[in-house]
Amino acid sequence: MTDWRSYDHIARRYDDVWGHRFEAVARHIWALVPPAAGAIVLDIGTGTGIVPRTLGARVGQLAGVIGCDRSAGMLSLARTTMPKLRVLAAEATVLPFRHSIFDVVTASFVLSHLLNYRAGLAEAYRVLKPSGIFVTTSWTANTDPYSQAWSELLAEAVSKDRLQEAVAQVAPSEGYFENVENVKTALTEAGFARVEVHP
Repeated sequence: MTDWRSYDHIARRYDDVWGHRFEAVARHIWALVPPAAGAIVLDIGTGTGIVPRTLGARVGQLAGVIGCDRSAGMLSLARTTMPKLRVLAAEATVLPFRHSIFDVVTASFVLSHLLNYRAGLAEAYRVLKPSGIFVTTSWTANTDPYSQAWSELLAEAVSKDRLQEAVAQVAPSEGYFENVENVKTALTEAGFARVEVHP
């Protein structure tokens, strides 16, 4: 996706519409991978800061939590809702950090939006400490009733060809990351060891 300004325009309403779904997933992330005291956490594609925000009181035990995103509007809202979050406008495929500095790197519902998800994974791998943990999430096809309802509404309003064109622009790798085996393959090819997938 080359133009992220549309996210600037929807930032104020984003959490109202999507927040509860993303919060549930973020809570699951931290239940599976609770960061150790003193850890440094990076959230790639942080948006309104939902993933870091769901850390709650644990943020005070961490050495740092940084959220990066392309959308200045989303970052502004993230900073407002979580003052302790350090935010940075950055490309997921060209992160402005040294090698091997983060203990945990997250990218929740981000890889599908990248034109080159391999470059995004390579950057996550590069900035992660050798003992660090990378967590990514993606939707499966027709994940839940919300997805089904959204698909039905879109089908009534937009032609199938137009919808496919829009998805290809906004989330070019969404279809790829709907498949569990593809997720495993992408992570393994990027160099990550001990890959686990939790559908």
